[in-house]
Amino acid sequence: TTVFINTLLENERPMFAKQKVAYTPQYPVHHMCAQSGRIALVLVNNTLLRIDTQLPDNINELDLNKYLSAGYKIQRLFVDPTGCHILVSAVHKDREKDPEREDNNAEFVYVHATSAKPRQVTKTKGNFITAVGWCISNTSQTTGPILLGTSKGFIYETEINQSGTEVYWKQVR
Repeated sequence: TTVFINTLLENERPMFAKQKVAYTPQYPVHHMCAQSGRIALVLVNNTLLRIDTQLPDNINELDLNKYLSAGYKIQRLFVDPTGCHILVSAVHKDREKDPEREDNNAEFVYVHATSAKPRQVTKTKGNFITAVGWCISNTSQTTGPILLGTSKGFIYETEINQSGTEVYWKQVR
């Protein structure tokens, strides 16, 4: 039999810690992701809130309606392991009611942690991104190589730089 001994070293920090953020959003939270001390929240009115737990009083608010076409609602939120890169996937309200529709009513937005202006990722236009595979060793200003999975079963490999432009784009499946 295997014996497991649970011991803590004196200098070990807990893996998780709770911290209150003194903020109550005006609208209900639709999606939330947290990575590396950064929290990303999407409210039901398509507002993105970015909170750095090191500066909890400095909450950054972005209205994504300005960067999405009319009638689009955010369906997915993705944050990389560093907390620097945020990807938002949205679909048109008509497609939300009928997910089997084959029309191209999907948009994808990129936001860098230091940017005040989100950017539409143009090559994904019409593809509803449902999954993102991040390169966990990435520490650059770009996303590094990432995999994007779509609702139609396609997988794309890309890298997005800080300005929201695709460095390269290729379909891998």
